[in-house]
Amino acid sequence: MSFFSTIMAQNYEFSDNVIIDPNLIPELKSGSECYNPNGPDIIIRVNIHFMLKDDGTGNFSETSDDHITNTGYNGYKYAEDLIRRANAKCSYNVDMNHQPIPPAPVIAKKFKFILSGVYFHRNTSEFDQSSSSCGFSNYAYNEGEVINVFLGKKPSYSSAGGCTYLFDDKIGFHGHRELYERSLSEGEWLNDLASNGVVHEIGHDFGLLHPIRHDCGACCDTIPVPNECASGYCDDGCDDTPTWQELVARGNPSPCDWNTQYSSNNLMDYNASSEALSPCQIYKFHNTACNSKKSYQSCYYKTVSTNTKKRRTT
Repeated sequence: MSFFSTIMAQNYEFSDNVIIDPNLIPELKSGSECYNPNGPDIIIRVNIHFMLKDDGTGNFSETSDDHITNTGYNGYKYAEDLIRRANAKCSYNVDMNHQPIPPAPVIAKKFKFILSGVYFHRNTSEFDQSSSSCGFSNYAYNEGEVINVFLGKKPSYSSAGGCTYLFDDKIGFHGHRELYERSLSEGEWLNDLASNGVVHEIGHDFGLLHPIRHDCGACCDTIPVPNECASGYCDDGCDDTPTWQELVARGNPSPCDWNTQYSSNNLMDYNASSEALSPCQIYKFHNTACNSKKSYQSCYYKTVSTNTKKRRTT
């Protein structure tokens, strides 16, 4: 099942798809037993993969930004900056625009990421497929211990997008190169949007769903086309993230709008300022991190050696 919804703000479009196995829904556990507000942040390992054409073009390479600037900026530097921006997003939390009754407190997210490896794959056929892929199993390194993020070709229908399976460890993200190119003239906020999108997808891998959207990204005011979304599932399972239906009943006419007074600012929704997470969402992330994905934490990582300069050519 694959479907990408598209929204726009300031000439920016984002599409996202989390593919849900209904058998995993009971695993969407909450509870604060794994969350330590006074302890160190948990650190999740991430590999970044660049999908390129056979001739090494179409994406960042080991030595270049695909000759956009010819300044020496390359895939290694972009991967480091992507993780740096992602960690900046996780270093703070804010009040949600869509509040439960009574309002939820703001608690620290207490998680961040560390770059485990950077890889480059030259294969024109798979580069072309990467615009809709949720990740390439044949290229993933250290599965079961590292989140593998595959940066691929821009989709034809949006500026950027992401795809993953719930509780998986492979993410496809697309359009980052074009956002980088636009950022050179339009501002760093476009690169921030790419890192926001990657954090959003990692959230799915740790059990978080869209509060006011279907798994396929369509707003909950729509009835999705059969086989495009998990049937009837339009609730992230958190009592402190109001559903679309609850918000409309309170008088919010358009909770899914982008960048208006009615918009969400939740990191797991689509919006112009995706930064907030509720206590329940944070507890769920930590619950997954200390149970089924405990080995993804840097302090529990089993593979001794990693290489952030490793290149793989196919």
